[in-house]
Amino acid sequence: MKTNRADTKRRRPGIAGAVLAAVTALASGAATAATFPELYTVTVDSAQACGIGDAARRTQVARLGLPKLLTRITGGSEAAGDPEILQRLLSNTQALVTSCSNEQGGRMQIGFNPATVTGVLTDLGWPIWSEDRPATLLWIAADLGGGERAELMAAEGDPARRVRAIAGVAGAASNPLPPAAEAAFDGVVAELLLAADDRGLPLVLPRLDAEDRQHVRFADVWGGFDRFVARAAERYDVDAVLIGRVDLTAASPAVDWILLRGERRQARPGSSLRAGIDWLADQFASEYRIVGDARLSWITVRRIETFSDQMRVEEYLNSVRVFESVELEESSDGEYLWRVIFRGDDAQIRQILGLGGVLVPPGAPRGQRGQRGLPGPPGPLTADEDEGRMVFVPAWRADPDSPGLP
Repeated sequence: MKTNRADTKRRRPGIAGAVLAAVTALASGAATAATFPELYTVTVDSAQACGIGDAARRTQVARLGLPKLLTRITGGSEAAGDPEILQRLLSNTQALVTSCSNEQGGRMQIGFNPATVTGVLTDLGWPIWSEDRPATLLWIAADLGGGERAELMAAEGDPARRVRAIAGVAGAASNPLPPAAEAAFDGVVAELLLAADDRGLPLVLPRLDAEDRQHVRFADVWGGFDRFVARAAERYDVDAVLIGRVDLTAASPAVDWILLRGERRQARPGSSLRAGIDWLADQFASEYRIVGDARLSWITVRRIETFSDQMRVEEYLNSVRVFESVELEESSDGEYLWRVIFRGDDAQIRQILGLGGVLVPPGAPRGQRGQRGLPGPPGPLTADEDEGRMVFVPAWRADPDSPGLP
């Protein structure tokens, strides 16, 4: 049975959540969504009172937030200094700035209109990095001096919590850090979270519970036994693991960074806290930001067995921001064909769709968790893909026993 095209054009979802929610505390067993919430809402240092009631104030507020916003959206700092972008955006601040509020600690939160920002960037040929981004497990071990060591962990209801490390074992709350060491590590945490927020990186923090401790202790992280961290990371639905060994015993903090992505291992020794986050963001941005004119393509999804399957896939496709439009073209015997318009190429789209955990290539095993590894285009093209159609199946309908694609 074949159906005609349905009116399923893309519905842009509202921005939800708070900026700090980008640091995903996996206190529950839920998988990460690899989505940076409130991508178009930035927080900046400013003690001035918020106000967007007149054009002059809106322009002033916009100028404060645009450098951070443009770095997040384009994946680099170059756009923030481009006079043509700024001129275009600031010419209509009524449409550009959607909200403004003062926060504690002399900070201001500014909301921007996604359509206005992406419209200008697209017209001027700049790349765009959507809120669908790789999730990274951040594993931090710090030597605070004076024999004090600490680790960073997730905590329910709080983005991050420090844990004292004693003989490689996480200490309980009854054994707190001395005030000076606690303040030093709080500074490390604050700088890491701010850097991730500036670049729009979704982070996951380890639980450091009994299951994690079966595989890795502080001494393993500090000693560079990365394979133990990789083993512990298998329980987390992430795309990469960033390990930071922070040495605060010297006059200036030094960090040895290790990045694990599937089978790949990269090192950045003797770096800084922010440099490690920027290093990661630059790599992701180079692979995932989209540039180029809008083009037409087709996505075939097989093994759609129920109406619920169809709705779940359709809702997901409509949530992917790089798609300018999504329309159901036809369906027949559990195979659905969607017509999509987007910027970029098919390889990038396949990679971006792989972040959502909803669609997988035919032959991918069902229920595979742990590091997705960012392998790029997954496996060889099928005959349909040679004809310009990308082929997927719902993740929950994937083959349970398949070895997966090469």
